[in-house]
Amino acid sequence: HFAEQNPQTDVGERALVNAFVAARAVGDTAQVYEMANQLARQYPASKQLPGIYNSLAQTATSRFEFDQAIDFLTRAAQVNEAQRTRILAAAAGLQVELGRASKAESTFKAAAAQPDAPARDTALAGLAILVEKDKSASEIISILKPYKDSPEPELQARLGLAYLANGDDVEAETAFSKVLVNQDTASAESLGRAHYGMAEIMRSTLQ
Repeated sequence: HFAEQNPQTDVGERALVNAFVAARAVGDTAQVYEMANQLARQYPASKQLPGIYNSLAQTATSRFEFDQAIDFLTRAAQVNEAQRTRILAAAAGLQVELGRASKAESTFKAAAAQPDAPARDTALAGLAILVEKDKSASEIISILKPYKDSPEPELQARLGLAYLANGDDVEAETAFSKVLVNQDTASAESLGRAHYGMAEIMRSTLQ
């Protein structure tokens, strides 16, 4: 009621935030969602929204309400430019868990389009791991080639194997070399792929 009596004011905004916190404290999920939606409608520029949406996404995930979690992460990404890449990558990860490969691919690409380098690498690794599962070598190259300048080992290892499968040893060797140069940050999986790929290239040149 206090928020309704003081619309579009700092006092009204604070009242809604307090109502949200109070509802969360007593576990009133319906009221928590309502307060968050009301705050977003009335105060779309509120600095409290990013934290609220992240909190709601965590709550929804813990309750196995994954559709709600993805929705809140998507909203959080819209109002939190600084963390947008990381949040989108997290949303894509949930979409992968739900078997929504096409949506996850799009979300990973949206995350990879952001400037935050470390989080962008996380998104690119997720994208590479995803497309390796059910795409042909040509499709993998088509999807990952726009990011071939990235040093991300998971991406380079899978891009290298796709080039190898397509008979392009030169591009494959370039990709595998990027994995081996960054072996301190590479996973055992990506290193294994790179070493296997290099061995295959060596074998083919000796034949």
